Amino acid sequence: MQKIRLLTFLVFSCFLASAQEYKKMIAKETFTVQQIKEIADAYFSERGKGKGTGHKQYKRWEYNALRMQNENGYLKTPSFYIEELARYNAYLNTKNQNKSVAANDNWEKL
Repeated sequence: MQKIRLLTFLVFSCFLASAQEYKKMIAKETFTVQQIKEIADAYFSERGKGKGTGHKQYKRWEYNALRMQNENGYLKTPSFYIEELARYNAYLNTKNQNKSVAANDNWEKL
């Protein structure tokens, strides 16, 4: 019984030890998109690109990441998007305050 438990533990620990490094890099947010792309390409060249490998999900992430990276090659943080939203809302508020609406000046009762 001890041998079966030990063998099971070793098998599962091998799977956990070979976790996809590029996913950890994405989560850390300290690597450029190009660095992540190089590691992921090396991973998929060894593992393959067939069904069930996660290659399609990675390519979806890569497409969005290349479009949404900043000028330094890093992914934009959520705080960037929050600041952009606040800036846009401030713009809308000033635009609406400057807009003058005719307040019943030319209306006549029928």
